[in-house]
Amino acid sequence: FPSHDKTVTFTLSGESSQAILWMRSKGALIIGTSSSTHSAKGSSGAISVSNITVRKESDVRCSEIEPTETKDEVIFVDKRGRRVYSVFYQFEIDGYAVQPIALLSEHLGGEFPIQQLDYQDSSNTIWARRSNGTLISCIYLRSQEVNGWARHTIAGTDASVASICVYQVLLKMSYGYK
Repeated sequence: FPSHDKTVTFTLSGESSQAILWMRSKGALIIGTSSSTHSAKGSSGAISVSNITVRKESDVRCSEIEPTETKDEVIFVDKRGRRVYSVFYQFEIDGYAVQPIALLSEHLGGEFPIQQLDYQDSSNTIWARRSNGTLISCIYLRSQEVNGWARHTIAGTDASVASICVYQVLLKMSYGYK
């Protein structure tokens, strides 16, 4: 049997050194770095030592915050924690587009960076927890050009949330959401 556990080493081009912060697979290997976003893929399927193409997709500086995924996209936060971006394959350019989902307004706690991100497929909702504990959400359907952000108040107060998972459990228990 051929061995499939070979290490592949490649260089991301750039004007300066950049740390790889995260990687996700969406038709290509999407790579978020401290200075840009890249895609890497093999010309005939799997990436190998002799079969790799690396392309810089944007100059958006990525955050170390774990990205989340929809069926077709990688959703991530920029380095400052102020904007949420989507990376998706775009047929017209035969590559991956990186687009902001929305600039977060001050009334949603925009002065506090995002610290955690999650996507709930059943409701097409992006959940984000800010550094002050505020929980915000975005109904997101890129194919329909729909996105709208909201801030969530818990038990009638601006109580903070330690984890997005805790809030999703509260929603399930209180309203029967899945």
